[in-house]
Amino acid sequence: MNSVNCYFDKVPDEVIVHMTSFFSPKDLVFFGRTCKRLYQISEDDSLWKLFCVQIDAHVSTDTDDIKPSHKQIFKNSIVTVDKKVQLLKELLNILMKNTIGDDNNQICNLFKSTSEIINQKCSKEILEDIYALFLSICNSSSEITLMIRDYNYYCYKRPYSILEKIVGMKFDKSQRAAFEKILEDLIIQELKRETDSPYEKNPHVTIALSSESSKTFLDKYLVTKSIEAKQTAVFLLQEIGAIDTRPENLKSCALKELTTEESENGTMVFLKVLSSIIKAYPTKVSITLEKSGLRDASIPHLIDVIQSGRCSFLDLSENEFSKIGLAFLIMANHNNPCCKLWLSEEE
Repeated sequence: MNSVNCYFDKVPDEVIVHMTSFFSPKDLVFFGRTCKRLYQISEDDSLWKLFCVQIDAHVSTDTDDIKPSHKQIFKNSIVTVDKKVQLLKELLNILMKNTIGDDNNQICNLFKSTSEIINQKCSKEILEDIYALFLSICNSSSEITLMIRDYNYYCYKRPYSILEKIVGMKFDKSQRAAFEKILEDLIIQELKRETDSPYEKNPHVTIALSSESSKTFLDKYLVTKSIEAKQTAVFLLQEIGAIDTRPENLKSCALKELTTEESENGTMVFLKVLSSIIKAYPTKVSITLEKSGLRDASIPHLIDVIQSGRCSFLDLSENEFSKIGLAFLIMANHNNPCCKLWLSEEE
């Protein structure tokens, strides 16, 4: 597929889309893993709309305002509640190692007390009640608080975060869809809670999913204010032929130039979910992903987050991006300078 002289490279996208309309969902996913071009074709919304029609999948009334893609609607329809509950049972082992906070204890008690019921073949209604109770506990969980010290520098405290523990869970490919749906439910719940609050004129959610770091903001680099960073980014992207860096083209350009294979990393799944729903709510988001092991595969999702107009703060210091990957992030930040983007000083 990578050969310049490959005949298939000359076939128009429209013809390939028609061919793949006869595939099964599983075949389409595997087809998209062969190369970057076919991955983009496999994401075509019209193909996934056909699958949704076949299984009578549609958006529930609770999520009509989110307008997810048909691929997401299809995935949500085949993820049953028992898969989500079984996956959350595995969360218990992680929570037992850290008993900080009442919310943690409540979730432990929930899955301890319902363990016998879950292991039996109980009704869907009972499992839905257990899952709803889990979400309600998370809805009252502590948030990370950012404290403004002055115009450029911030310090923050890190209380216990349920979401952080869930993102840190290990999961296999068979559990990915359930894991993705749990994160989606939690993120939507956080955004809606702030958006619907009668006390919040400027709704804002802060999420920290980082490892502990010895660096302070004095050791970091605020890209947003740097003209030099933008000039360097433009030069690097022009060298690889990425000349059109307008907001509407930047993500597709990154998909073409960067390694973007799927990852079973929890933070990657979090970014994928967040980038797909962040525009649906007026809530502003501040995100700390410092020292999270992120690589270039996460950059298309990060571009969506930065350019959404909803992200006001993003700490990506001490990650594993290439120079070209960093150039794409800097250009995304140039397209939306309202987002304060932080990187490591040496980057």
